[in-house]
Amino acid sequence: MDSAGKFLYVPDYQSSDIAGFSIDANTGALTAIPGSPFPSANEVIDIAIDPTGPFVYAAGQRGTLSAYRVDSQTGSLTEIAGSPYQGGPEPSSVQIARSGKFLYVTNETTDTTYEFALDPSTGAANLIANTTPIGGAARGAAIDPSGQFLYVADAFSNEILGYQIDASTGVLTPLTAGPFVTGQVPFSMVLDPSKKYVYVACQGGGVYGYAFDVSTGMLTALANSPFSAGSSPLWIAVAGKAQ
Repeated sequence: MDSAGKFLYVPDYQSSDIAGFSIDANTGALTAIPGSPFPSANEVIDIAIDPTGPFVYAAGQRGTLSAYRVDSQTGSLTEIAGSPYQGGPEPSSVQIARSGKFLYVTNETTDTTYEFALDPSTGAANLIANTTPIGGAARGAAIDPSGQFLYVADAFSNEILGYQIDASTGVLTPLTAGPFVTGQVPFSMVLDPSKKYVYVACQGGGVYGYAFDVSTGMLTALANSPFSAGSSPLWIAVAGKAQ
């Protein structure tokens, strides 16, 4: 959903497109946006909306990153010049820093995170570098609300990998405090808007919770974690307003 709460976008893995909806502010009802669904990369697996500009980015599992400009009135998507970009061998998640300056694509088969600088006027994504974390299956990722840290769920080592984000360059540096142990086959994660907690949904069962230190990026397991959430949870979200 966009930051204004006007539009909702849903990636469709099988059809390789993005369904777009306008949101009724009074009832919450969804209405298909003109031109929806919008063609995307093969096997689109995840999307991210620029919090500072009119752009949407979609990661395709066959190695692409597609970029679109959002029509502020209708919500329609138009692919920008130069898109799609090379997003790595097998993208699994796409995240945008709250500054809107940097974008990160995790890759599952190579366990690599591709780093991009975003052009605020055109939406173009320019590759900065790629970082190879420990382990062998990078899946879900999340950026803390302050934009200082990126966390990646490694489904091979059952760990959370933490990185400091350079505010000027966007380059990632591994945290000396990590990696952090989590449940079996972590799939997705989220940091709550209060900047206090991190939650991870693990396919092996349960949601794992951590207290988040905004100054160091350190994660500390919460009491009574993991929390029961069915036999094989995949996706997770936190209610609240981003700060």
